Amino acid sequence: MTELAKLASLVDMGAATRRYDWPAAAATLGAMPPPDYIELIDAHGGGTLDRDLTVFEPGAVPAAYDLLTEGLLRAEDAEEFWAEGDPDFPRPPRLSAPGTRLICWASTPAAEFLYWVVPSAVPSASWTIALQQGEDHLWEFFDLGTVAFLHSLLTGGIESSILKDWYARQDSHSYTHF
Repeated sequence: MTELAKLASLVDMGAATRRYDWPAAAATLGAMPPPDYIELIDAHGGGTLDRDLTVFEPGAVPAAYDLLTEGLLRAEDAEEFWAEGDPDFPRPPRLSAPGTRLICWASTPAAEFLYWVVPSAVPSASWTIALQQGEDHLWEFFDLGTVAFLHSLLTGGIESSILKDWYARQDSHSYTHF
């Protein structure tokens, strides 16, 4: 069983109702999203896991969950924050390499943001996932693909001081489409 099939079974995902123009999305984002994310969105669309973690999709309504607008705006917010130079909240070393940027692909109502770390000239299948707690500017990094990250988050395979394994404590999980 593929990682996507495991995730879809775990949260009882329905089928996507839209088609996505991935070349246009890549042009807007400046890179093609990871293949497993594309597979997830093509098969099931964007939506909210357990009424809390929202996975963005291109052109989502409401726009707050649109990968092409919100995904880039969140990244711009992080860059602006670091440009202010607050010594208490420096840019994490894993984000300091020249040409490295972020694309936000999911969020929670508690101001937790999931990003892909996009180094220059690295294929999207190899991107790292960064988790940011927006209020305290805490960062964690996971060397997992998008789908593997979500599945591990829901099954307790990820240790996170930001999310504190609260997803894994639930007996059942859900996925609600936009």
